Amino acid sequence: MRCAIPRCPPPSFYRCIYRPEALMDESRYVVRIHPEQGGWWVTRPQWSPLRYLREQGALENAELMAKLHCMTTGQPSGVVLKTADGERVVRRYG
Repeated sequence: MRCAIPRCPPPSFYRCIYRPEALMDESRYVVRIHPEQGGWWVTRPQWSPLRYLREQGALENAELMAKLHCMTTGQPSGVVLKTADGERVVRRYG
């Protein structure tokens, strides 16, 4: 007996998408510090999507799914963070 549900190819990347407008507080911001002429230059706080995802447990779940995908299919997999500046690979497996 054959299964009636078609099989879709698994995605090579699992994407973590964050919404910067959702529940932003100061704990999710980071300050950027740059060396400048014998001192340090501190810029305004920047939104940190990785910190937010880590707090929510989403980053850990995405990494687990990417590892499982790599182990079960033998294909490379990874976690991609989608931001306003573009996409960035956070972790790569396989």
